[in-house]
Amino acid sequence: MRPTARALELADQVHEALAAIDAALDPVRFDPQTAHRTFNVETNDYVVSAFFPALMQLLRKEAPGIDIRVTPQTGRSFERLDAQEIDLAISAFGDPPDRFGVEELSRDGYGVVMRRNHPLADETLTLARYAAAIHVLVTPRGDPRGFVDERLAEKGLTRRIGLTVNQFASALPIVAGSDLIATVPSRIAQIGAKRFGLVLKEAPILPPRGFQEVQMIWHKRLGTHPANAWLRAALLRAASRQ
Repeated sequence: MRPTARALELADQVHEALAAIDAALDPVRFDPQTAHRTFNVETNDYVVSAFFPALMQLLRKEAPGIDIRVTPQTGRSFERLDAQEIDLAISAFGDPPDRFGVEELSRDGYGVVMRRNHPLADETLTLARYAAAIHVLVTPRGDPRGFVDERLAEKGLTRRIGLTVNQFASALPIVAGSDLIATVPSRIAQIGAKRFGLVLKEAPILPPRGFQEVQMIWHKRLGTHPANAWLRAALLRAASRQ
């Protein structure tokens, strides 16, 4: 069974009423130094590795009683925010529905990583060579294809995906020990180059605009909620340190 339009409308009204009650019961002034609570954030391991070290340092200094619980992306970010299952979602969302606030945390390009002795390591990475290689696809939600496949299709090309994983961190040691290559955000590519001695090359295709943005979204009914607003500001500060 599917809920009717009226049921969905009533559900939104109920959630808004509950959020208003929650805000009214919260202290007028959120004091991070004395507050004790856990925030639920839906995101991926790229965001965690890029921004959360700085965030955790900030929390321990300024908000010692605040904890963060990270939950994986499921493709249901909007629904989970509607239901107040999570406080924030961080990923590439493009243009989310109007009921959500959005803030850009950062922009990042993409690079291609491969092991040092890979057959392409000393070659110019042309589009044809790139398409002919065997790839690791990183997809937090388990999608069978990524933006690379869409871009290649526009040029009449396809690629072989030898392995699909749901975390960027998983792809790096796999690439280091095989002839697979991976197209990953530039920050992850730089980590791979340092930790695993990987060769980093410029990707021969450009990702869509939405894939270059790391966005933080929240439900607008919590836009002025003191605790939620503080967490968003803390994440912006953490991102600015990178």
